Amino acid sequence: MTAQFSVPLETAAGVAKGRILIVEGDANIADALCSGADSGGYQVVGVCRDPRLAVDAAIRTRPNLVISGIFFSGQPDGIELSRTLQQDLGLPVVFVGKADDPMLMLQISMVQPAGCISDARDHRYLGAVLGRALKGVRTSVGSPY
Repeated sequence: MTAQFSVPLETAAGVAKGRILIVEGDANIADALCSGADSGGYQVVGVCRDPRLAVDAAIRTRPNLVISGIFFSGQPDGIELSRTLQQDLGLPVVFVGKADDPMLMLQISMVQPAGCISDARDHRYLGAVLGRALKGVRTSVGSPY
């Protein structure tokens, strides 16, 4: 059985640019996000596979930012999670995933994420979005930076 929440055993040497909690149900995407965040100098404080556990994980690990998937088990649970994390904990959220449906894009824009990325393997873009999000600069969907 796969753990629903884990804390990485190792972190990059030196001072991290920020503490990141990843909430993503797909292990391959979560791994790509961990790799990209780590290579960009960010400390991944945990990976949560279930959005229902993410608020408690955020309270325990105290991240500066959350990267969240949009869909979990076919439902856009990441949107409600984003709303909760922002309103209750004051945490910026960056979404990962494709949002090509106009209604979904509207739902995403209404929660005002700190950014959106469609390809977790694009470490350069991920680093740029995380850096801007931690400075309070929102990155719009499809923005090259």
